[in-house]
Amino acid sequence: MLQNTYQSSFPGESTAGFVAKFDLTTQASPSQFTNMVNSASLVQGYNPMLREGAVTPGEIVTVFGTDLPENPTVTFDWRSAPILYSSPTQINAVVPFEVSAPSTVVAVEGTGPGYRLPVLPAVPALFTADGSGYGQLAALNQDGTVNTSAHPAKARSVVSLWMTGVGAMKPPIADGQLGPLEAPFPIPVLGVSATMNGVEAPVLYIGQAPGLIAGAVQVNLQIPATVTSGNAILIVYIGDYRTQLNFTTIAVQ
Repeated sequence: MLQNTYQSSFPGESTAGFVAKFDLTTQASPSQFTNMVNSASLVQGYNPMLREGAVTPGEIVTVFGTDLPENPTVTFDWRSAPILYSSPTQINAVVPFEVSAPSTVVAVEGTGPGYRLPVLPAVPALFTADGSGYGQLAALNQDGTVNTSAHPAKARSVVSLWMTGVGAMKPPIADGQLGPLEAPFPIPVLGVSATMNGVEAPVLYIGQAPGLIAGAVQVNLQIPATVTSGNAILIVYIGDYRTQLNFTTIAVQ
């Protein structure tokens, strides 16, 4: 016995086969681009339910969706973005450096029309230890240990951390290129400063992270002598733009 056929049972040996009935009205779920975030802060870029956010040249972004293409193509103003990772629900990509203000159209091939987003000079964000965009930063102490409450940084010592969304860099670096392993290192065009618990934290270096994809930036800064022990709130400013509003912290001894 077969269901959903014009003939539901075998008609006999003298007959060649069944007359089958197929229902083609049910279609597979289409691929969908649901939202995009800065990969470090997880702040929304495009989200249909929220106000549109902004992107900047060289920003590492994460696209979420359903049934995303196996070999995705992500474009900004029809310029292909380097793809760092892809799965049916997530794509990590880098905004091309040629993207410029005032806006750009971002699209994932095969998921429908693109969406227009504002372009800002910088959309800076720091990478956190657990990837949530909040709390303990992904940072190394001066002695090479991972910065945690169990291994805090000492006053006046140097910590290294990583960020994205600093915008244009000089000298320019090509989309998808790995950072050089020796000077000159590309640095942000915009000025840079930092505070820790509201106290200026000297920035000793900021520039393309050696050996990492263009758009991943390393920051070396000094812990101010006056910062008290505990989890110190760190903010990095790229021009007039600051890192995420969620508290991001460095453990200080």
